[in-house]
Amino acid sequence: MSGCTDPSAEHSMMATETPGILSGAGDSLVPSKETKALTEKPVEVKKKFAEDNEFYSYFQDREEKFVVSDYCSRQPAVGASKRASLVNWLIENKALFGMCIGQIFQAVKLFDFILSSAKEPLRRHDRNALFIACAIVAAKFDDIENGFVVTDYECVRQWRIFDVKRVQKMEAVVLQSCRYDTRIPTAFNFLERHLNVAESDVLAFMLARYILELSLLFGCFIPVPESLKADAALALAMRIHGQPWDVFVKTQSSYNQDGIEEVMEGLNQMLRRRPKDLQKLQATQKRYSDEKYLNVASLGPLMSVLPLQAPVLVSPRKRLI
Repeated sequence: MSGCTDPSAEHSMMATETPGILSGAGDSLVPSKETKALTEKPVEVKKKFAEDNEFYSYFQDREEKFVVSDYCSRQPAVGASKRASLVNWLIENKALFGMCIGQIFQAVKLFDFILSSAKEPLRRHDRNALFIACAIVAAKFDDIENGFVVTDYECVRQWRIFDVKRVQKMEAVVLQSCRYDTRIPTAFNFLERHLNVAESDVLAFMLARYILELSLLFGCFIPVPESLKADAALALAMRIHGQPWDVFVKTQSSYNQDGIEEVMEGLNQMLRRRPKDLQKLQATQKRYSDEKYLNVASLGPLMSVLPLQAPVLVSPRKRLI
């Protein structure tokens, strides 16, 4: 597979981060009462583990319905660089749509799925409208109570970032393309499952979140199965944090160690090249540099035999040291 191009080459969606970022259930930093119960009541762990295994199997089955390919070369109106700037813009301005981080993953997955399935190239003037429509659909359907509502269009219109009628038309395209089945499994869904059953602490989980969020900016991770990305991100985070990641792979993952290490190496190279490749796309880096997010962005990647100038690849290479 070809290497990722520099995502910071384009950064046309200019907007400052909206103050007062909203947080939803998927963006909570404090473990839920349910999560705390796992550590306080060991008797309930087996029951919870079985429930989460059912969840894992269900989402893995659904994952096969939404296979995507690396479409960037077939969609000149998007491309890896432009896609990265769109994702970075959405992360900066997620409060505009009342989105939590889980819905960001949902929006990006919808965008990738639609473009990967498209029979014709997307027209350039529809690119931004389609991306915004995916964000609105994710905000509406993933959180009915707190998501985007019709009256919010007035607030968005004031930003003058898109034509409302065009975006509403694109919303219909999004729903028709996925046949109104908007609950597409994402890496974030699988990572949340691991928080309940894997023996990893909050710091390792937060580091894995940071790694996955960064990977949204790199086109070469588009075709990697969401469950595999989540497993590889958590395994890499545990390894950086000095935890027994191989035990997690053997007991919790449905992938073998060789398969996970291939993706781990790509993610680790992404962390090594981040200062160069994401010079202008800093939304994720800034957020996870805050104490609120345990400052996990300051944790360095693993040493690697790959040269620093090597592109980010997702293919069998020399193993990490």
